[in-house]
Amino acid sequence: MKKNLLKSIFFSSEQSNKGSVTVYKKTSYQSPKEILKNEQRKIDNEIKELIKGLIEVQIVKIKSIITKDKNWFNLIQKKYYQISINQSINWHIKSLKEAIIKRNQIQQRYRRINSNLILFYLKEILRIIKIILIIITFISIVAITVSSIPLLLLLIFIYIIINMNSIYK
Repeated sequence: MKKNLLKSIFFSSEQSNKGSVTVYKKTSYQSPKEILKNEQRKIDNEIKELIKGLIEVQIVKIKSIITKDKNWFNLIQKKYYQISINQSINWHIKSLKEAIIKRNQIQQRYRRINSNLILFYLKEILRIIKIILIIITFISIVAITVSSIPLLLLLIFIYIIINMNSIYK
């Protein structure tokens, strides 16, 4: 019984696929910048489609205005088309305004993110420049000190000589 218990714990009854390859799906990470760019592309495509639709509706409106048939059936049909065309034009214009407002908001968020990144990189560059200046200052102090050692030794030597002359007098 103990053997069966240990066997069931360490060896599962289900056979694993030893020869099969396990495929892991990589979850792609998109930065907020990339997400906003993708949204902006989608909205730009939507705006293009709305403009195309608006142009097509305007063409239909012009064609319906130009028609020369003046019987009563065509006049009723023309009025019906005009109402539908005007509703379509109003819808396209309204949707276009909404899409443009949405695109402007996304561009504003993108600029905000971009400006934060630019400020971040400027601060990092300034920090690196400060470190470089501190290192250069330290090196120059050390170089000045090392180069002034002979001068200091000369001054000390002259001082000792002057003091020795005063002692022997």
